[in-house]
Order: sequence, then structure tokens, then C-alpha cells
Amino acid sequence: MNELYIIVAVLAVIVAGFFVIPFAKKKGWFTKKRIDGVEKALQVADLILQVSNIDALNKQKSTFALDIASTVVHYVDKLDNAQSKDDKMTLSLKIVDNILEKYGVKPSIQEQQLINIVIAECLNIAQK
Repeated sequence: MNELYIIVAVLAVIVAGFFVIPFAKKKGWFTKKRIDGVEKALQVADLILQVSNIDALNKQKSTFALDIASTVVHYVDKLDNAQSKDDKMTLSLKIVDNILEKYGVKPSIQEQQLINIVIAECLNIAQK
């Protein structure tokens, strides 16, 4: 059941990117300088977490959250440069697969189909 939570968390963050990125660009919040700043802040937070005296379970959860956030920063930068719907779909699936693989989660065929459907539908909605 933990694997399902990881899949849902990763997918929710990736899908949110389809709607947050265009909004942030319109507001002027999305700049290369800010992305670099967020990336550095996440690296510092991860280093602090690694040297802190926190029990293993909380450290694992926090590290997972920081890893997801860091991956999303890279994803946002790449997604902004993706031109076609197919490029965005391929990139999104690759990011989800990389995160799941990193945490040892192997989605079932049904879960993979669900991931594909959710990303495809979000792309359709975001394109409108």
C-alpha cells in the first residue's frame, strides 16, 4: 500500500505542474534565476536534514519530499522548453518512471495505465 501512496504523490506533483507552470509564467514568478535559487535551497535543506539528529522514519519521509521537490524543479525547467504535447507526455512519463524507480516502486500494469491516462488527460485539459 505504501507504493500506491508514492505513486499518487509523485503523480499529483507532476500533474500540478501542467497548471502551475502556465499560471506562474503569466504572473512573472517563473524565471531561470528563481529556479536556480529554489534548487540551491533544496540542496541546503537536504544537507541539513542529513546531518540532523532525526529518527530514521521521519528522515526518510523528509528526504523523499525533498527529492520529489528537487526533481520537480528540473521537470519544470524542461517542461517549459518542451514544444509539443508528445514531448510533454514523454518527459512527464520519464520523470514519473525515474522517481518510482529510485524508490524501488514497480507499478503494476493497471497502475501504469492509470498514470498514462492521468497525464494524458491533464495534458488535454492544459492545452485547451
